[in-house]
Amino acid sequence: MNSLEYILISPHSLELVEKNLEWPPVSGNGLLCKTLITGISTGTELAAWGGENPLRPSGGYPRKIGYQNISEVLAVFGKNEKIQIGDQIYTNQSHCSHFLSREEDVLAIVPKIRDNEKYIFSYMYHMSLCALSVDKRNNPETEMKIVVLGGGLLGSAIVEIANNLGHLVVLVSDSINESKISSPRITVMSREEFKEKYHETSGVFHQSVVCTNRWDDYNLALSSAGLNGTIVLLGFPGRDGSLPSQNPFEPKYFYANNLVISSLPMERRSLFTRSHKNLSLGESILDIVNRISEGTLGQTFSTTKIFDYLDLESAYTELSENRKSYGSAALRWS
Repeated sequence: MNSLEYILISPHSLELVEKNLEWPPVSGNGLLCKTLITGISTGTELAAWGGENPLRPSGGYPRKIGYQNISEVLAVFGKNEKIQIGDQIYTNQSHCSHFLSREEDVLAIVPKIRDNEKYIFSYMYHMSLCALSVDKRNNPETEMKIVVLGGGLLGSAIVEIANNLGHLVVLVSDSINESKISSPRITVMSREEFKEKYHETSGVFHQSVVCTNRWDDYNLALSSAGLNGTIVLLGFPGRDGSLPSQNPFEPKYFYANNLVISSLPMERRSLFTRSHKNLSLGESILDIVNRISEGTLGQTFSTTKIFDYLDLESAYTELSENRKSYGSAALRWS
């Protein structure tokens, strides 16, 4: 069995290569999967496409790209307890036509529906929920004031979740890709409007989530955080090599307000229930798939532009040129 797989050779140099999949495997357990749809990350993938500094030592070129994949199981080998032929599964596989997987790498079985793109960004919701679960006060019984800096897809997903949890949310963005959700609990402000209203205040927000690489957004989060507040870095300030214009641990904010500054955790709590148990990645994705099915989540990615799998380079170009105003996009594999 042959597979087509995208490899990013270098910035702006993309190849669709053919490779052989050894099936059936010589030993062990395995799944042979045919990709149906893959989600395009406007953060990680466009950064790699544009040649931004890698986040990890292993993040150079050449590299596979993509990490949100819904596929159909064509065949199984060995003892598999949960997955059957014909199941549609969600994995972190890259942009490829076919692949081999282990059952333990399957994150969730997704419903077999025609518009299965509604589930492809479940991992985006997972990251958003991880960001919101950093603050231990974030639970169904406590109303919080949250500021989200950056109006891209992740920022919009965080706003959607926070609104559903009953929190008050301020989305700070200068782009026209604002929150798709209309709610009296959501306020959308430009950076100048936010700075004028909240900069140099005593701090009013319980939690701030920085979804951009801008130091000025980090500074806004720092200065507007309230006593015992939490700042979560979902973006990467300084990734471009720039230095902050002020001390990122300015004591009149960081020390005086006893702030917590956190990276994105690998696990999350179930914010929709009273449980404080940490969910594994598979448990988290399955929970999100179920909530999308019932309509609790899904508004952020309700309109996704679908590209043919042969058009990934065109998709990257179009997304890069319209980054501030573009919604979500995915590849359909015929």
